[in-house]
Amino acid sequence: MVNILIADDNLYYAKMLMNTINADSKGNIKVTHISVDGKETLDILENNNIDIVLLDLKMPIYDGRCIINKLREDGKDNYEQSIIAISGERELINEVRLDSYVYYALDKVCDISKIIDKLEELINEKQKIKEEQDTEKVIISQLQYLNYNLGHKGTQYLIEAIMLIYQSGEYDIFNLKEDIYPIIAKKHKKTIHNIKGDINRANDYMYKVCKKAKIKEYFKFFDDTKPTVKNVIYTILNKYLDKDIIENSSNKNTS
Repeated sequence: MVNILIADDNLYYAKMLMNTINADSKGNIKVTHISVDGKETLDILENNNIDIVLLDLKMPIYDGRCIINKLREDGKDNYEQSIIAISGERELINEVRLDSYVYYALDKVCDISKIIDKLEELINEKQKIKEEQDTEKVIISQLQYLNYNLGHKGTQYLIEAIMLIYQSGEYDIFNLKEDIYPIIAKKHKKTIHNIKGDINRANDYMYKVCKKAKIKEYFKFFDDTKPTVKNVIYTILNKYLDKDIIENSSNKNTS
């Protein structure tokens, strides 16, 4: 359930918006709170589990800009990209449009359907982010199980590589050196050789410290073969992220 706060001193408008959202939500989103001034808005955000805020920029006590600044000062970064700002004044909209806490800023005279569209868009973005965060947690837990050193930069690059492949959906045709390492290298301003070397060193460390019986069981090996980077990537994707990868694809394309 996605919980929404409507912060607007026009109670009639807020209730109309709430009824429209709740009627169209299909049960997965709900307006749980309405606030009519800045103090009440901050109190609700402090004491309740709110995912998205529809925020009027002009309210009593604290206006919308003050609320956004207060959230930032208090380190409430969970509200970044979680506010849809609404105002009848173009100048106020322009002041917050590019703020990191504001997903989108709308003119109050727009059709309510546009607000609903942006709300659904934001919910989809949040769901995508949550799924990626959950996926990364699974990847990290499996690398921990194999005794990878999470403090090693090669392990961090390996996590990024697995995430890139997971996000691409191209599980059986990629080439690490050509398709994946260049992306990571560009991000970190490293060479492809640096990225490959660091990941291989992290993999070497894992093989050195991890019990061989655990490795054999995990990768279904019959001997003490060291798993390749691709063995690691495909095993995690296939077994622990429920991806349908072609059998023996981990043997295709050298890393």
